[in-house]
Amino acid sequence: MKIIIADIPKEGLEFDFKDAIVSDTILSPVNAALKIVKLGTEIMVQGELTTGACLQCSRCLKDFQRILEVPVEVIYHPAE
Repeated sequence: MKIIIADIPKEGLEFDFKDAIVSDTILSPVNAALKIVKLGTEIMVQGELTTGACLQCSRCLKDFQRILEVPVEVIYHPAE
């Protein structure tokens, strides 16, 4: 996904999307709910990624399924 920085409004840009990932451990599409905001010359991305995953217990080595909710907070600085 490409976002043109000049097209981001003052109030920011919010969007949700779903993307399928082919993997033995990822069981469902990854859902993303993100907000992109300009902070002067920087760009801040905040939100959450959610997916289902098959994991393995480190003690008994049994597989189990879990919903993963991963917070996202990234600040991009302009290249000099």
